[in-house]
Amino acid sequence: MDHMRFSAIAHATHKFCNPIGEAQITTVLDRLGLDSNQRVIDIGCGKAELLIRLVDQYGCLGTGIDINEEFLREAAKRVGTSRYPTRIELRQGAAKETIEATLQYDLSVCVGSSQCFGLYRDAINALVAITRPDGLILIGEGFWRRHPDQVYLDFLGATEEELLTHSGNIDAGREAGLMPLYSCASDENDWDVYEEAYHANVVRYFDSHPMDPDRAAMLERIASWNRHYRLYGRETLGFALYLFKKAGLDFLRESAETKH
Repeated sequence: MDHMRFSAIAHATHKFCNPIGEAQITTVLDRLGLDSNQRVIDIGCGKAELLIRLVDQYGCLGTGIDINEEFLREAAKRVGTSRYPTRIELRQGAAKETIEATLQYDLSVCVGSSQCFGLYRDAINALVAITRPDGLILIGEGFWRRHPDQVYLDFLGATEEELLTHSGNIDAGREAGLMPLYSCASDENDWDVYEEAYHANVVRYFDSHPMDPDRAAMLERIASWNRHYRLYGRETLGFALYLFKKAGLDFLRESAETKH
């Protein structure tokens, strides 16, 4: 199965490819306080909706990176109708090969795409490396709301150690030298709206394309995914946005003293 094609079909009607509510997006964007001469990078930007809204609001320079060509095609159309289309650059490719190592950003974003670097802590470290001193980091990450059932882990092909708790995600940022500024977790309604559309988009697509060779495999996949979400995921998996500041030496000293 072409997993990028499956993701593009399943997210056909999503603005954001994660269970994020409009109120969360508005709140976090309002807290950024950027200037028009500052640089932003969004790694795993998907359809670039977050990046476009950010640039529309602040007039800053934005770069979006994603590996999924279909998402970037949709993003390019959206950029064309945005407020500052010439201030947004989209790049297709894997994050590690696409990021300019010598360029530092005033805000580094990675929402629901920590897998670009490995695990959550790997993503934090990668964002720290490309963010200027006193810059901001916005990361969206899953977390365990409770200990996951083994049958759910087996379905996901995951281990419990691959995610932290909500508090653990914040602590991991602190351990990387970041100052937590804001966090907000998606609620069950955010998840239900996201998952309902995720399921419906696949079913609707293959109702209209009955001869598609991927039809049987993808319908089986989405049915199984939806069933496991209802039985396990809805009570187990969380998602949150975390806004950090790349802290100075004073904060690092205070954090070290607190630990002792």
